[in-house]
Amino acid sequence: MYYLYSSTKITRNKSEKNGGGVQHASQEPFKMSGTAKITNNTAISNGGGVLVARGYAITLGGEVEITGNKVGDNRDNNLYLGRDTTVQTDSLTGKETIGVTTYNSPTDDSSVTITSNAASVDCFFSDNSNYEIGTDAVAGVVLKCKEKLPTVPDPEPKTFTYDTTEHTGIELGENYTVARGTNSATDAGTYEVIIKPFAGKTWENGTADEKTFNWEITKASQSAPTGLEGEKPTTAGGSDGKIIGVNVNMEYRKSEDSSYIACTGTEITGLLAGTYEVRYKGDKNHEESPAFVVTVPDADMPVYILEIINGTGNGTYVEGTVVTITANPAADGKVFDKWVKMYGDAVIADENSATTTVTTKIAPTTIKATYKDSETTPTPNPEPTPNPNPEPTPTPTPAPNPTPDPAPTTSTPAASTTTAPAASAAAAPVQVTYNILDGAGSSWTQNTDGSLAIRGSGEISKFREVKVDGVTVDPVNYTVTEGSTIITFKPEYLKSLSAGNHSFELVWTDGTAATNFTVAENTDQSAKSPKTGEDFSMALCTALLMISCAGLAGMFVRRKKSSLR
Repeated sequence: MYYLYSSTKITRNKSEKNGGGVQHASQEPFKMSGTAKITNNTAISNGGGVLVARGYAITLGGEVEITGNKVGDNRDNNLYLGRDTTVQTDSLTGKETIGVTTYNSPTDDSSVTITSNAASVDCFFSDNSNYEIGTDAVAGVVLKCKEKLPTVPDPEPKTFTYDTTEHTGIELGENYTVARGTNSATDAGTYEVIIKPFAGKTWENGTADEKTFNWEITKASQSAPTGLEGEKPTTAGGSDGKIIGVNVNMEYRKSEDSSYIACTGTEITGLLAGTYEVRYKGDKNHEESPAFVVTVPDADMPVYILEIINGTGNGTYVEGTVVTITANPAADGKVFDKWVKMYGDAVIADENSATTTVTTKIAPTTIKATYKDSETTPTPNPEPTPNPNPEPTPTPTPAPNPTPDPAPTTSTPAASTTTAPAASAAAAPVQVTYNILDGAGSSWTQNTDGSLAIRGSGEISKFREVKVDGVTVDPVNYTVTEGSTIITFKPEYLKSLSAGNHSFELVWTDGTAATNFTVAENTDQSAKSPKTGEDFSMALCTALLMISCAGLAGMFVRRKKSSLR
């Protein structure tokens, strides 16, 4: 028997194959007892501390220690038990002082016996972190697979927009806990938080290591300033114009300049005539706002407010300014529908385009971007149409053929019943959606001699027709002039239309443009034509009535005189 007694140590040895401290492959028993230690040894293959080959015995007693031993790839491998090998114990009393690796690996359904003495269970620990020491009523102390813990997926970091409230980047619930870092904040910024699974749970890879996540609070947007006014210089060409209604949270620039200047009070002074852009400054929690365009007029040239609701392009402009307007992004589940002119006379180039232009006129105007529900067209999956056996179609009795007129020398071939190939359809010209450039939503007043003109963006060379209320208008009722295509209705035609709103469609060979115009009632009675026939008839009746009354009176006087005689 080979003995290793108290105070004996085998340490810091290295084997080029197996058993860094001891390789037991002998018929003689091997026993360790007392406080004997085999520590910090290494081997290339198995048994960094002790290797017990198949079919041989090892006895452990007292407070022996077999720890800190490794194999080639730096794995813990202390006491290696070969195939079908177990430990005999003799008053073993240590506390987790013997690391164990076995030739047969445990599975979810079966464990591997270390020793039959269940009382020594606390003396052993597993070299492999996937396994653990346990007891079995029959086998004693066993090496078994760890019980699988519930797993949790990686959390989804959130993104918020600054709104003065406190936000939480990772919802912890019952799955996660914060190891360190920032998981709650109010101000805009990017935050780092270290998360690990809640006690008794692991990540999906089976570990419970800490993981780093980043979450964000983005800066809030700001609406463009409102209520700003430009005041003209006191003299033409002067530099004492101003913008009033600003505050220290705003900044401005001349429209053609690249950089902004901070506002220092409630007005901006020392300005030349021109257009200026004023916006709210950005800060740690807010993006810069869209600009409000302010026109400082030159001398007595008036300016008018253009208000864009749900979009950009707000400002004050002189007549005839072409302003680009853009609708704000649609909310979830919505898409841009069209621009609606709430009031005013500015002309919208394309009411159906989210970005278009507006030409200002001589009145304040408010235009609103409107939205509609987005439409998701489902992929149709119809049930197959049944194909019953129809009754046979009876053969009709042919009608007698009348004697035909003599056929012309050139005949037209019968139309083919064959469906045209797809290539023929593809050859059709692509239709263009043109714009109404001027005159959209215009108005004409009844019983006046003025005309009404509407201009479309198509080429005059492609002009085909005009429709009002869906009916093609006779060309004698309008003129067509170039620039791009200008339709001018004649007063005689306009007088034939009823008061109210009328649809208008301008048609070219390759596209159309549409709008509406209004025929308004004339409330000025003096503008109406006199009803000559009715007045003459009334006067004639009155005169005849007076003559009849005079005649009757004369006859009455004569009869009275006769009776007195």
